[in-house]
Amino acid sequence: MLRVAFHALSLLDSWLSPLLPLPARICCWGLFAGVAAIGLYSLSSNQPAIAGLKSESRKLRRRMLDPALETQAEYLKLATMNLRVAFRLASKVLGPATLSALPVLVLALWLHAYHGYSTFAEGVGIPLDTRPAVAELGAEPGERLQQAGEDGLLLLPPAEPGMEVSISVGNRTVYVGDPFHPPAPRIGWKRWWSLIVPAPAGYLVPAAPIEELRLQFPRKRVVGRLPASLAGWELPFFLCVAAVALTLKLLFKIR
Repeated sequence: MLRVAFHALSLLDSWLSPLLPLPARICCWGLFAGVAAIGLYSLSSNQPAIAGLKSESRKLRRRMLDPALETQAEYLKLATMNLRVAFRLASKVLGPATLSALPVLVLALWLHAYHGYSTFAEGVGIPLDTRPAVAELGAEPGERLQQAGEDGLLLLPPAEPGMEVSISVGNRTVYVGDPFHPPAPRIGWKRWWSLIVPAPAGYLVPAAPIEELRLQFPRKRVVGRLPASLAGWELPFFLCVAAVALTLKLLFKIR
């Protein structure tokens, strides 16, 4: 399911790319995710019941803080009633809140995969290593893997879109796929969660003698003037999600 969603989002993003630069597109995706999240929450939640429970909780808290309250037993009784109301409120909110997080989560996973890293780096390619480290690492076609410097650093030059790269350890092929579109910094075995969150670059072949391929793609800078840790897609995306969700919540008085 996510594979279809990722494909659709990539297609829409490619249509928008001639019109908007990447930072503006990420902000648009954040605004869309915020609208979708607050819309799903509003439609799936019982707003009158939530409003009633919040009102009841406020009344109980006021009574608990009333100086005229005479005994500790009365206070404990009010506190117990308020706790019950809080649990009922949580049961009303938990399901819709979880549902409303789905569009934000899907878009965040897609942005991480497709706009989290860049294929452009200094030198002739992307540094490649494995976990655990191995000595006999190769690639097909043969010129795909290059060696740089006396330390034996292996570089994998970027491939054309759709071009598959075959990587081997000794005489055993461990991976066949395109790790550049989108850039995949880690390629591992297929796990159970791969059925839910697919890896666009694919996986190591079954029974591969390594646990992970690592390609040292640089982080993509979206906001150029910020420090590297804040310059990625995360800050503009989540700021837009929070801003539009809070605005709609206040505007439409969503509980």
